[in-house]
Amino acid sequence: MFARKIVKASTSQAEDVTFLNEIRVIDKIRKFDRVNIVTFLKHGRLDLHQYYIDMELCVLNLEEYMKLKNWYDVRSRTDISL
Repeated sequence: MFARKIVKASTSQAEDVTFLNEIRVIDKIRKFDRVNIVTFLKHGRLDLHQYYIDMELCVLNLEEYMKLKNWYDVRSRTDISL
């Protein structure tokens, strides 16, 4: 099983550049095999108006993971007194 993110292609060149930069970052991340990084499987165009990104389907989302590890409110537990 996998998760698919679908992004509408933009009519704005600036937004397309932003999305293509995201794809370049994904391609760089895919080279690393890390436990704490979601595995990106593939990406491409569905049609003229949509891109897709297929990635590992996780059991927990980030918020649930942080609650499980008791990291949810780090700021309130951090003593920054001088």
